[in-house]
Amino acid sequence: MERSFGRTKKGVTGLQMLEYCPVVTLQNSVEFDKVRDIFITLRPRTIIEIGSFCGGTLWHWLRSTAPGARFIVVDKPVPSDVTGYQSQKEGHGGLWQKWADETGQHLTLFIGDSQDPKIIQQVSIMANGADFIYIDGDHEESSVRSDVKNYGSLARDGGVVAFHDIKQSGVKPVWEELKQRYETKEFLFRDIGTGTGVLFRIEKAA
Repeated sequence: MERSFGRTKKGVTGLQMLEYCPVVTLQNSVEFDKVRDIFITLRPRTIIEIGSFCGGTLWHWLRSTAPGARFIVVDKPVPSDVTGYQSQKEGHGGLWQKWADETGQHLTLFIGDSQDPKIIQQVSIMANGADFIYIDGDHEESSVRSDVKNYGSLARDGGVVAFHDIKQSGVKPVWEELKQRYETKEFLFRDIGTGTGVLFRIEKAA
């Protein structure tokens, strides 16, 4: 039986939910469904997402935990001289807040660089001890390291930090280092996906 959170319906699989999403999710469906199952089992109450872009993953998170959870999203602004990016513009303009209202969730959106000290400070105050953190922002290695340090460290003991694109050049070296310190799982679909990694916030025994 499918989970009854939000607008998810009985008998609807996670893969089918991807088809219902009103915006592009930009995830391999098999990999994402595995991470979504972990998210649902965790039943998180405080969630951080770094890099939402079109909002597809956010749409799923909002519908995959019980109402009343706190969501903190950090997403880069769309440059004023750039055409397109309509889904992201609509999300920043109020669509994501509408989704949160529809599902009974509390959403705080920071539009800016995840490395902005003011944003880092505000998120750390609001979400220290977060249950679930999804990092899918700038994929430059220095940016990934910064996001791990500034946001990944906010996860509570027993919390989860998930990373998208763990096989891409900027993310891969950071992920490989984290695997040496933490219990992790990797989801890679037939070696054609870019991979999703899940880190469990329990350090390995020395």
